[in-house]
Amino acid sequence: MWLYVLKVSVAILISVITALSVSILLYYIYCLQSTGVGEEINITNISQSSREESTGSMGTGDVDEDVVRIEGLTLERLITIYRHCILEYHYYNSSSSNTSYIIVEYSVYDDRLDGENVHKLILSYTANDNIRANMTIWFSQDYREVIQIKMYDRIMTGSYAKQLAYQMIYSIDKFLYSATRSDLVFREYNSRLEILTDGWIIESVAPQVISFKGEEITGYYIKVVNMNDTNNTLKSMEGRIAKLVNDQYSFIEYKAIYKNGDYALLTIKDLE
Repeated sequence: MWLYVLKVSVAILISVITALSVSILLYYIYCLQSTGVGEEINITNISQSSREESTGSMGTGDVDEDVVRIEGLTLERLITIYRHCILEYHYYNSSSSNTSYIIVEYSVYDDRLDGENVHKLILSYTANDNIRANMTIWFSQDYREVIQIKMYDRIMTGSYAKQLAYQMIYSIDKFLYSATRSDLVFREYNSRLEILTDGWIIESVAPQVISFKGEEITGYYIKVVNMNDTNNTLKSMEGRIAKLVNDQYSFIEYKAIYKNGDYALLTIKDLE
């Protein structure tokens, strides 16, 4: 259901943004969540040998049980932990045979501005080759204040610059959070996952140590199948979850297949 809502919202936003004039800069930034026609990609880095089939009960006894909710990521939190990241989201429409996509990339650097140590964030956003936005934002050391921005080779400061920066981040955050979370609920114990959402089963699951630029992150490969959840438009979902932020699991990669033949692909890569 959550991916269906994302699909609808993104489709609506593309029609709005396409009609915008270049001169309407604020509205363009605010409506960054867009999609259109792109190229199909396949989910990557899921090794068949790492998959461990899971059937039936996952065991009983005196064990510690922890409910796992797959939370969404936000750009605002990611940039304070990771210096670089690329997120790619693709949606294939089986009716039109078109693939829409969104690509978000950022890099964070240490910099100096007016004699002070600052962080410089370079953001780029692309949707369907014809919608692009680029912005450089200079933050204070604690990321609490936007000092200045650069957009279209123009340096801006003051309240106007802060408004543009926060609208850019907020627009990306809304999309990023929706794309990396899930309504499915699990229980984790003894390095296992058991699905708690009615109507779903785990077809396979395997603990994984996921490496990004040498950093090892706890995670799982999972494949779940919708058996009789009639309220959910998803048919199945396969991918990886990892603890990137606040010791909470989020999707970093998946292929979600819908009952109507559509599918969505998410990949977070080059995290460092």
